Amino acid sequence: MKKKITILMATYNGGKYIVEQLNSIINQTYENWELWIRDDLSIDNTLAIIKEYSIRDNRINLYQDDLKNLGATMNFSTLLNGVSLTNYIMFSDQDDIWLPFKIELTLKKMLEVEKANDDKPILIYSELTLVDNNLDVIKLKKFKVPIDIKINDIIAQNFIYGCTMMLNKKLVKLCTPISCLAENHDYWISLIAASYGSIVKVNKPLILYRQHENNVSGSYENSLLSSRIKRLLDSSYQEQLYNKLLMYDAIIKHLNSLKLDTSFIKRYAEIFQKNKFYRLYFITKHRIYKYGSGNLAILMHYISVFNYSTPKGKLKWLS
Repeated sequence: MKKKITILMATYNGGKYIVEQLNSIINQTYENWELWIRDDLSIDNTLAIIKEYSIRDNRINLYQDDLKNLGATMNFSTLLNGVSLTNYIMFSDQDDIWLPFKIELTLKKMLEVEKANDDKPILIYSELTLVDNNLDVIKLKKFKVPIDIKINDIIAQNFIYGCTMMLNKKLVKLCTPISCLAENHDYWISLIAASYGSIVKVNKPLILYRQHENNVSGSYENSLLSSRIKRLLDSSYQEQLYNKLLMYDAIIKHLNSLKLDTSFIKRYAEIFQKNKFYRLYFITKHRIYKYGSGNLAILMHYISVFNYSTPKGKLKWLS
């Protein structure tokens, strides 16, 4: 019997695009899946569309609770905690399009990796194709990421998107519950997978990742060199780093509760209380970089780490 896949979708005012996404899931070559959707109090027709599709296809389910608007991260966290999950879990955004073989090829890779790594938490992810509102391809220069991803590769910057992921149940148990201090659900999951499991890539795009002005993760333009420099100059990197420190604190407490080693994450977080030159020594020694526009992305990361100081009005972290 084919293994059943649980797909979790968080929605909010997605009426403009969700029909295309639901149809792309329904049209998958792999048919043994269930889709659970939690709507975050949309004020457009998103909820009506979900209810219509749940009547049309009994694999589609609306998850309902009495919680208010939670934001994307906690929306996904609520689904992970509230749904009776199968052994393999995927995440879906409301505005992308899954290519027909997405589930089939991702599961195939998962089963291959599980066979070689019995009883290990595993995260499978794929490449994606960036598209605009009209599904026209956005051409961006690709950057190389490590094949064997470790915690030092991903702690400063997550480059694995939730909409490309498949998790096995062992990884889900390590990741949940996701803290409200997580920058996003995929970053939290990637950090834990890199620390205690295996991360393996499907080397082909399996999703059309739609970029528009309402993306929760922000427009692809935010990753362009000009945007990065602007954020660096207006101190956005300082605030971003501070929020990361809060996430590291939450993940350390979470993993400590599971009696797991958190020494590397803690050592990295603590460098921001130390001498500026020690910070540069540490990230150089452990090859903690950001991936992007070659050496310039690395240089900008060095500058932000060197210049970091707790934002005015914020409490010191790791007191």
